[in-house]
Amino acid sequence: MRVEEIEEIGIEALKAAKRVHDELGEDGLTPVPSPNQFGERALKADVEAESAVIKYLRESGLPIRVISEEHGITNLSKKPKFLGILDGIDGTSQFIAGRCTLRYAAMLGIASGVNPRYEDCLFSGIMEHSTNRLWIGIRGQGSFLVDPEGNRTQIHASSRTVFDDSTKIYSMSPEYNDTAIKYLPALVRKFKTQLPLSEAIALADIASGKADLIIEATRKGNVEQAAAFRLVTEAGGVMVDITGRSIGAQKYLQWGQKRSLLLTTAATHELAIDFLKKLKGL
Repeated sequence: MRVEEIEEIGIEALKAAKRVHDELGEDGLTPVPSPNQFGERALKADVEAESAVIKYLRESGLPIRVISEEHGITNLSKKPKFLGILDGIDGTSQFIAGRCTLRYAAMLGIASGVNPRYEDCLFSGIMEHSTNRLWIGIRGQGSFLVDPEGNRTQIHASSRTVFDDSTKIYSMSPEYNDTAIKYLPALVRKFKTQLPLSEAIALADIASGKADLIIEATRKGNVEQAAAFRLVTEAGGVMVDITGRSIGAQKYLQWGQKRSLLLTTAATHELAIDFLKKLKGL
């Protein structure tokens, strides 16, 4: 299957999530009875937006297995050839605090194979629910912002190469700190950082040049990072481990799934390396 076909399916699936978000309205804020696989209380919009994507993918005939925050693993084919990574509402706190006004999004990544490396991601899509803006990355073709009228503008990460006080930084929540990433509290105290209330939006901001760096740890299945890998890298950005190596060659289902590992998303590789050098010097 050509990457253009994957792109079309991914875009239409995210549009289906957007329609459900809009149709639910205030009812989307209703909590569902049972917590999700991470023990978190989900809302109706979380569940129904994912259901809409899964339904569209099933109807498309794409032989795919889907991993999602609210539904876990869903096989849509007896012999899946692709893996979908899905989050129907990323930034639930933003959704609760400002439905249709604050920034939160649906995310979908589609990778080749059912045990893919990060670099096997063919398509990344982020549908920003409150603005109806769609951020997409397609392997070998670039990253784009699609406006509500369907017009495409190619986007690029910033050209920043030096980590200093003027770097625009998103940092992980302190609740994720552990001994594997013990450097972070000192860094957060030293530099101005902003907490990303939606990982999807933070990753879109890297790809579009609005932010320079995201400092975080692997957690909760790394759904958001895997779903947005192609968006970030096609825009010129990088995702690297604590050694400065790209996580592209790492298997999504293995790397960082059972322990918290430092993950840095940066506008350039030079910026990531400079950050890691200064981080280790704290």
